[in-house]
Amino acid sequence: MKKHRVIVGVVLILGALVSARESAAQNIDLMAKWTAATVVKYKVTAEFSGEAVLFSTGGIQGRGMVTDRFEVEFDWDQSEFAMIGTPIIKNFPSKLVSVLKNGTCTTTVSGAFEHATIVELRNDPALGMSNAVHGEVQRDLSVGTVAGPSEVGPCATVLQAAARSVRHRIAVPAPNGMMLAMPSGQAGYQHNGKAFIIKATSSDEKGWTYTVTPTIVK
Repeated sequence: MKKHRVIVGVVLILGALVSARESAAQNIDLMAKWTAATVVKYKVTAEFSGEAVLFSTGGIQGRGMVTDRFEVEFDWDQSEFAMIGTPIIKNFPSKLVSVLKNGTCTTTVSGAFEHATIVELRNDPALGMSNAVHGEVQRDLSVGTVAGPSEVGPCATVLQAAARSVRHRIAVPAPNGMMLAMPSGQAGYQHNGKAFIIKATSSDEKGWTYTVTPTIVK
């Protein structure tokens, strides 16, 4: 009986070793394919969930909890570190989940609000040889009422709608990185073998998560 157990154990160990070797060989093959590719298509799904400014003027703000989303697709030249061709841009409506109080006064929103509408995606020459593109994003602030100095009451300051331009830096991670564990210094980066999941760390983009899926074009 003991002899049979030993044989079974040896077979299981050998099987595990063969499986590990095959997996390593597959990873090497995939890394070679990604490295040899000259053009890679990236699909980026950007999702926001968090606190956002709904309207603002003179240091007075109305804030709320918001969700938003946009998608972009573009081709990337791996040797030139640059986007090529015309990108595809898809915007989705913002959703106002809840309006937050400003001190003791209830904030009210009485106009349309869009947290992020991406209007342009482009290379930035200032970045040089960098794996990133820049998205020009328009933020449409709403009309609203919030606490502030007013002759007709402390909660009666009406703020007008406004549009602001902000910039999103969208990372373009090297696709062969999915064959490796992410370096400990790469804060906010993860991957699942098919896509990179990047959580924005800058204060301007707090609340955004980017899912970046690469596929080989040629």
